[in-house]
Amino acid sequence: MTFLIVIAVISESIAVWCAVNLWRCHASLMRKLFWTLILLVPVVGPVFYGGMFELPAVQSEGLRSNNEWHD
Repeated sequence: MTFLIVIAVISESIAVWCAVNLWRCHASLMRKLFWTLILLVPVVGPVFYGGMFELPAVQSEGLRSNNEWHD
């Protein structure tokens, strides 16, 4: 039981840090409210926020690997 409490406290600490950074960015008010509600869910909220809030940019053509795999 204590382990779960520690995990929840760490998760919510990360969520608070993410929410503070979220409210400092230039996103719309609705987007900020939506993601703040998502962050309130222990463990899943910060993980989902980290993976979905800002999707990774596509790597430019010049930085892509030119290796081709042939069997």
